Amino acid sequence: YIPFDEKAGRFIAHDNDKGNMAKQADTELLAYPLQFTLPGRDMGQIYRNTLNYYGPKVSPKGPAMTHSAHAVIHARLGDCDKAYAAFHRCYKPYFRGGLNYFNETASEVRTNYCFLTGCAGPIQSVLFGLAGARMDYFPEDPSATEIRFTPCIPKQWKSITITGVQWRGKEYDVSIDRNNKVTKTPVASNST
Repeated sequence: YIPFDEKAGRFIAHDNDKGNMAKQADTELLAYPLQFTLPGRDMGQIYRNTLNYYGPKVSPKGPAMTHSAHAVIHARLGDCDKAYAAFHRCYKPYFRGGLNYFNETASEVRTNYCFLTGCAGPIQSVLFGLAGARMDYFPEDPSATEIRFTPCIPKQWKSITITGVQWRGKEYDVSIDRNNKVTKTPVASNST
C-alpha cells in the first residue's frame, strides 16, 4: 500500500499526513531510487508534485543523502539548474578537517572518520542524475535491458566522461557533451 493524495497528485508519507518537517528525504525516495510507478499515470508530474511538496520540508541539518536523491530526481525531471544546486548541497557542507572527511550531517564536526555511505551520494548524483544513467527495475518491455543515458548537463559543465562502464557482459566508455549528446565507445576486451 502506497498512500497517495489524488487531489494534489502526489505520494504522501502516510494516511492523514499533515506535511510536517522530516529529518531526511523519505516520500521522495519513491521517485528515486525506487522508481515506483502507477500504471497509466504521468509519473513525471507525480514525482515533481511529491518533490515540490516534501523537498522544502526536510531538515537543513539532515543527512547528505537527501540532497543526493533530490539531485537525481530533479535531473530526471529535466530541471538541470535545480539538480546542479542539489548536487552541490549533497557534498560541500559535509567536508571536515584537513583531509575533507565526509560527515553524515552538515551539523557534525568530525575530522577523524569518513562517512562512506554519504560519499556515495555525490557519485549517484552525477552518474544517475546529471549523466542520466538509468536501468529500469521493471521495464515495460522485458527485452529493453540496456542501460540508458538521458543526461541533464548543467550549463557550468562542458561534458561528462565515464570510463569502464560494465553492463551485461559489455564494457564501454560514455561521453556526454554540453548538448547532452551521448557517445558510447566499446572498450576492447583484454582477454587472451
